Amino acid sequence: MWYYDDYTSRLAEKRRADDDDLALYRLDDDGLPLIQQDDALLRLELETDADHLDDGERQVAAADHPFWDETLGHPDCESTPDIVDHRQHQTTIKNQRDRGTCVCFASLAGIEAVDKRGSGSDLDLSEQYANWLFMGNQGRNQCADGLRTTLAARYLAAQGVCKEHHLPYEDRGEVNLHCNAAPPVGARAAADYGIGTYAIIDRLGGRGPSIANPGYLECILANDQEIVFGTHVAWGRPDANGVHDVIIDAYGNPLRSRGGHAMLIVGYDRSAPVPYFVCKNSWGDTKGVSGYYYLSYDYLIEYAKYGYLTLTVRSDMTAP
Repeated sequence: MWYYDDYTSRLAEKRRADDDDLALYRLDDDGLPLIQQDDALLRLELETDADHLDDGERQVAAADHPFWDETLGHPDCESTPDIVDHRQHQTTIKNQRDRGTCVCFASLAGIEAVDKRGSGSDLDLSEQYANWLFMGNQGRNQCADGLRTTLAARYLAAQGVCKEHHLPYEDRGEVNLHCNAAPPVGARAAADYGIGTYAIIDRLGGRGPSIANPGYLECILANDQEIVFGTHVAWGRPDANGVHDVIIDAYGNPLRSRGGHAMLIVGYDRSAPVPYFVCKNSWGDTKGVSGYYYLSYDYLIEYAKYGYLTLTVRSDMTAP
């Protein structure tokens, strides 16, 4: 709440987008959004009018607000440290390559982090299998991609995924050779890992138990949780500390979204010149800061869409 109150005055002082910022974004031959990061063109998700929580998800989000004190009306933390960093609890940075499978990577990274806290080992789950599972639930084949981030929690609580070695990840050219093929029997029989319990975070604005409330997110992270979240993408070049902040158009408005993306929030630094959240990305370990992206508090206030917490994981799921 404290950080949201001065957002409007900070917005007036943001850097104006220039030609180099705008040149980061383009469309491929199919009209799908891409972003240039260093020497690579990376795929974003196509955003649609249906990109919002459905009625069932809103009911789940409204029924349970972990780490929020409803009686007092503020996060359930007497105080939070200036810096929280869970990178030591994360598994290896991965690379979604030329597919729009960011939700698979962010969601499985959340499961892997919970498992690593309990087991101390680096679980490596199959994003290839997750995308097949997600697209099947959507009535699409595995050559399709793109999913509202919160739907992944629903699907992973109902059906499991296997480890990476049972079904290794493929790039677009490889998967397009067998769009309608199901995973082999061995992979489906080993689809043991999923979500036990989860909680959805709605976008309520900059106050309340909202994905756009930095104080609430700090409290969640300070309680040893990570946050899978979906965001609009409208950042420009990072600052000298690697932080991506809101940039504005010629009229002083925040730049319009160029596409969607999902990542895992694993920490924050409130003491930095521009306070930021640490997000585990899926564009390889040479992008961002060794594979992590720093998004400013203001960026999430403006662009974060929704999120969820993986509270418990299971390793006894039943294959579909």
